[in-house]
Amino acid sequence: MNKNQLLQERIQTLIDEGEKITFSNNSYSSHGERYGKVSIELNSWKARVEQLILENYGDYSGPYKLLESGDFQKINGNYSNEFDRQLSIFKGAISACKGLPKKIINKPSNLNDHPVIGLIQNRYFWGVLSILTGGAFVLGMHFGNSRFDSEKNALYEENRNFRIQVESLNKELNNQKDSIPSSSE
Repeated sequence: MNKNQLLQERIQTLIDEGEKITFSNNSYSSHGERYGKVSIELNSWKARVEQLILENYGDYSGPYKLLESGDFQKINGNYSNEFDRQLSIFKGAISACKGLPKKIINKPSNLNDHPVIGLIQNRYFWGVLSILTGGAFVLGMHFGNSRFDSEKNALYEENRNFRIQVESLNKELNNQKDSIPSSSE
């Protein structure tokens, strides 16, 4: 007997056990009314159904999503119609597995598995990035200052040459003023 046949037998066993679970054997009477009450057998059956679906079909499968749509808490303390509605969801989930082959469970890829996301979450990446950013800033300041300083020095030399020329022109102008005869003489 192969694994798929064994799985189908387990499913059929759970379906048969689920048919034995009814409101009458999972309820209590109070003030003339009957209310649902989860028995040990029902809890055990539900746990085995969930386990079989998770192990063989995964939490992204249709039967598991159907199972999740039920609210098991509504079975306790409610009338038979709510008990039956919730129980039918669980019975439907295990019945949906009948005839389905066991699947290789592949979860959707997690964003955290992406290399870029992993890099962003790595604290060493941020340490190296901050050091490189600081180094680039300092290096840029150095080259910027060096270029500014060389331009400043060139302008300073040019300005000094102009001052010397202006002083020499002023001296020459003063000499020429002195050599011009004045009209009062």
